Amino acid sequence: MQGDFTRYFERLIKAYNSGYRRIVSMGGTSSSKTYSELQLLYQIAIARHLKKRPVVISVVSESLPHLKLGAIRDFETFLRKKGLYDDSQIDHTNHKYYFGDSFIEFFAADLGKATGPRRNILLLNEVNNIPLPVVRELVQRTDETIFYDFNPTEDFWISEEVFTLPSREFILLKSNHLDNEYLSSSIRREIELRADRDPNYRRVHIDVEFGSNEGLIFRDWKLCDFMPATDKRIIGVDFGFTNDPTVITDVRQNGGEWWADEVIYQTGMHNNDIARVIKSLNLPASIRVICDSADPKSIDDLKRMGIRAEACVKGPDSIRNGIDHINSMPLNVTRRSVNAHKELRNYRWRMDKSGKSMNEPVDMWNHFIDSLRYGASGFKNSVPIKPARYSY
Repeated sequence: MQGDFTRYFERLIKAYNSGYRRIVSMGGTSSSKTYSELQLLYQIAIARHLKKRPVVISVVSESLPHLKLGAIRDFETFLRKKGLYDDSQIDHTNHKYYFGDSFIEFFAADLGKATGPRRNILLLNEVNNIPLPVVRELVQRTDETIFYDFNPTEDFWISEEVFTLPSREFILLKSNHLDNEYLSSSIRREIELRADRDPNYRRVHIDVEFGSNEGLIFRDWKLCDFMPATDKRIIGVDFGFTNDPTVITDVRQNGGEWWADEVIYQTGMHNNDIARVIKSLNLPASIRVICDSADPKSIDDLKRMGIRAEACVKGPDSIRNGIDHINSMPLNVTRRSVNAHKELRNYRWRMDKSGKSMNEPVDMWNHFIDSLRYGASGFKNSVPIKPARYSY
């Protein structure tokens, strides 16, 4: 196979051929680390099949939706580009890709599957989001090489679990967007513009050093498998088109907590597309759809198409107040809301040069969050008030 192997791929295959047990890919966004790992895993599977030495390769990430939008999509893109995609060799139910008597499987990180069958090679994709007990079970059931990849948004268990091992046990490969010569100039420019505005983003994605969770806005949130049935429900809409996505979020209150589901997160959506998605939810007539007030024309269009759309109410310090409103209760976000997870893990307060919070969020990683704020704004009068504490 020729072409589209990045500089990072060359470093990765050299590390693999050197026989390291653990290969750690610590990289910034768009550095090609995961795509390159999948290219290498394909080559390993084919080579082992031809040598009649079957290999079982597992690719594991925090959830199946995350895999479908990430590693599985990347792998299928690679296969199609190379003319290697063969639907007859794919078990779509179990997400297994067969290459003769070898196969690559994709599954979500849960303790039940982690304690299952053994494998030869393991790829832990965005391992910073996988619990350490699950990782330990997977590792001890892997005979050969273990690949770890992650964006270093903040330090986590890998520093103690892997980086303290003897140097012969692992190799650390760092990469950023400059290691991916096939990256489009527009994406490259966007990364550099963000790095100019946000020192923490630069540290993580350009310098490839562990970032800080200092200034992280949303901390009290967790993944959930379903949305509860409740009449306390509002749809939030943040409009976008070319560069920014349109985001539609199902926002609910139940049991003294917020619940959110990312319905759509997509660029290039016209108003009739937005209306179609909202109508597909089969909402009761009582459910409000609260939209960004900065686009009154789109709101009027949605109304004409039968959507109960209304503008959110903005006032002085509305963003800060909206953030405080959401932080007043625990937040649950569905596992399929992959873009929401990324935003919640990256949305931060702006810091001055001394590292002090400026009480103003950085204007990025906020499209889902804005739609969440708009939806949550409709519950302004229904957030439980915590009892006051008195000292006598």
